[in-house]
Amino acid sequence: MYHLVREQYPSSQIWFTGHSLGGALAGLMSHRFRCPGVTFESPGEALFASRVGLSVTDYGHIYHFGIAQDPFFTGDCHGPFSFCALAGYAMETRCHGGNICVWEASSKATNTTSNVLTRQGYRAPQSFLYHRLERVLEFLRDKKRPVPRCIRAPPECRDCSRWTMLEHPTKRDVIVRNKV
Repeated sequence: MYHLVREQYPSSQIWFTGHSLGGALAGLMSHRFRCPGVTFESPGEALFASRVGLSVTDYGHIYHFGIAQDPFFTGDCHGPFSFCALAGYAMETRCHGGNICVWEASSKATNTTSNVLTRQGYRAPQSFLYHRLERVLEFLRDKKRPVPRCIRAPPECRDCSRWTMLEHPTKRDVIVRNKV
């Protein structure tokens, strides 16, 4: 599809955008074709991108917007009794490539983006209700709510932190085991 659009409009700048899974795919396409991208509440795509050979460290032209209380965006959608598990999801992918821009549901919070990313003294109450596209559109339309400060995604981010990766003693395959 990208090549067809590029062929049809050779002098145009192509942007990728999307929400949720569509946002993760838009992020991957931005990485792959080195085009600007804006995602909304997408799960982290950095782990998958690195596994298919895409670099995620040098892409300052991708911006991931999300709400601090959205467990899909922050990678906090895990555990046997979480809504995600009950619905059949396991979302522990919080690492993004590019820039991260985080809103706090409370308009009084400050410095939210860096707090969410580093997890230093910050724990927002999580709810899948913050994952709705309507909520993001409310935040975008609210003139009293400033656009969040964006920061580069930290390179030391680790997805699936509750998992232990073990190398098989005789094979090069990686064995994955969940810490419960």
